[in-house]
Amino acid sequence: MKIFNDISKEELAVFLDETDEQLKILDEDLVLMEKSGVEKHVIQEIFRAAHTLKGSSAMLGYEKMSQVAHAMESILDLLRSGKLELTSAMINALFCGLDVLKVLRERLVSDDEQDEVDINEAMTILTEVVSTGRENTVANPIPSVATDQKSLDRMKTAREKGYHFFNILINLEKSSAWLSVRHFQLYTELGHIGEIMACSPSREEIEAGTTVAQMSVILASGKETGAIKTCLNSVQDVVNIDIHSSKENSAAVKNNGNTAAVEATKTAKQNNNNQPARTNTRISDTVRVDVKLLDNLMNLVGEMVIDRNRIRQIGRMLEKKYRDDANIETLNVTGVHMGKLVSDLHENILRARMQGIGTILNGFPRLVRDLAQKAGKKIDLFIEGQETELDRSIIEQIRDPLLHLLRNSVDHGIEMPEKRRQAAKKETGTIRLAVYHEQSHVIVSISDDGAGIDPEKVKQAAVSKGFISADTAARLSPSEAQNLIFMNGVSTAAQVSEVSGRGVGMDVVKTNVSSVGGSISIDSQPGHGTTIKIRLPLTLATVDGILVSSGGLTYVVPMAAILEILKIKADQVYGVMGQEVIRLRENIIPLVRLNERFSDDGTSVAMAKELNVMVIKVGDKLSGLVVDTVLEPQESVVKPLGKFIGSLRGISGATIMGDGQVALILDTATLIKES
Repeated sequence: MKIFNDISKEELAVFLDETDEQLKILDEDLVLMEKSGVEKHVIQEIFRAAHTLKGSSAMLGYEKMSQVAHAMESILDLLRSGKLELTSAMINALFCGLDVLKVLRERLVSDDEQDEVDINEAMTILTEVVSTGRENTVANPIPSVATDQKSLDRMKTAREKGYHFFNILINLEKSSAWLSVRHFQLYTELGHIGEIMACSPSREEIEAGTTVAQMSVILASGKETGAIKTCLNSVQDVVNIDIHSSKENSAAVKNNGNTAAVEATKTAKQNNNNQPARTNTRISDTVRVDVKLLDNLMNLVGEMVIDRNRIRQIGRMLEKKYRDDANIETLNVTGVHMGKLVSDLHENILRARMQGIGTILNGFPRLVRDLAQKAGKKIDLFIEGQETELDRSIIEQIRDPLLHLLRNSVDHGIEMPEKRRQAAKKETGTIRLAVYHEQSHVIVSISDDGAGIDPEKVKQAAVSKGFISADTAARLSPSEAQNLIFMNGVSTAAQVSEVSGRGVGMDVVKTNVSSVGGSISIDSQPGHGTTIKIRLPLTLATVDGILVSSGGLTYVVPMAAILEILKIKADQVYGVMGQEVIRLRENIIPLVRLNERFSDDGTSVAMAKELNVMVIKVGDKLSGLVVDTVLEPQESVVKPLGKFIGSLRGISGATIMGDGQVALILDTATLIKES
């Protein structure tokens, strides 16, 4: 893609970072505007995002992006001034322009000269919308950067002089009787401190006596932002000045090193300080770090945690051997202090790996909006808990499952408007996506008020595919029948659509969730809607658990899954259909003997008169782990089993204990499922 040849990597990094922010604002606020109409603070924010994109892309010489952003800005300005009424065609045109901007942004990174982006269709759609409101427009308050060779040469010459570009938006007092005079004064002042690349209203319109209360300028200058503001504020009737400087962004990059892409300086402020501002999730004064570096740091601090546990164990052994020795006591005190430092370091590295789940949720309103429009449905999506943080590796794995679940809700969860009317429901369906903490886990809940899942249809689909027999299906409870939807090939859709209905996907959802140590449950009432809950660990790097021994092996049972620990008599174990169970208050709990499950050595427990049982719970399912000995709690660093061992059902990983031995970390969700 064509940009100025002298653009540095640092300047390009700042541009891409800022572009991502503005595209995100456009994506979210266009969906909001479609639902709530043209609210002043929302349209102002959308306008500023398009305005910033247009100006910054023009400064880089990225003509296509500047042209598309300018066309979108023209529509937004007409909406803002009340010269156009908001319509669905207009929203679609703006989304069309936004999609092209996203493609242009990606193509700039790939630098693929062989496959140029065609913006003609998008420009035609946007221009047609603009033309309907031009008749009542006195002057266009949006500067359009000329793309002829002479103008491009002027911009290049300005860069060679060391000038930086400023995208300036000036608002004047609307009731002023001297608007044209004020415009002339501003134009003259700007000409004294730099070179005007583009201006709206133009010089000719100003001299003709313009009456618009806004002036937009692209200025090349060697002055600082503060000096430019001081100069402009010297003109009477100036209400507000908004300046975006490419110089400030470049300086931010250079001050933080060439290897880090630094958060871009805020470029858009609210035009009216009394209007409510967007809660911006971007954090200033932050540096982006390569993911591989974070992973390496996590591995190093993991080794330190192992050594910390080793030092603690050695300290205890020496204390027993050399009681009342002052040096041993000093060693233990030092070990405790070092252990605290390692724990704090470990916690901070974990926090550095954490990321707000909002990074993947922010694009979902647009997805649901497009799918609903395509299906001819009316759907409102409500999202809660975007600020909830998870390990970045989990967020990467959970994106596709959430996308599939949302698609299912839209496609055959929410009914068509006429069907909802017949069922005495509102025409507009509702999907709620909520993320919240529950103990040491994060719960992601997706619920809708649609048709729900008919357990009889699921049974029929499973029987027809040969997954279960008709007799087995008849014995299933409604909840058990609904869980058959997670089997590959089972679908209740009457017909296959572009979105779903082929019976693939829900099994992949469950597989992906299980791969990150999570679990998924479904609760549906036919005619009233469906709720699917995904239970996720906060991180995959460490696990708080209790060490147990069984059959000569040591295991780690995750603390989050442990409900209680019991000591029961052997005669309290009963057999039901070949499965050992115990009665705990009102529950019948199946047992899993770890020595039989993993080591084929059941003699020690079989001969014991009392059994140690750890009651574990995942979702609403309970099971009891029978172990030889319950040892001690320990924070463990999770290590993969490696390609030579492969994956073992019931084992999620391993950890190295203080004495150098390996302990296996139990996958409680799989053990409960098998029991």
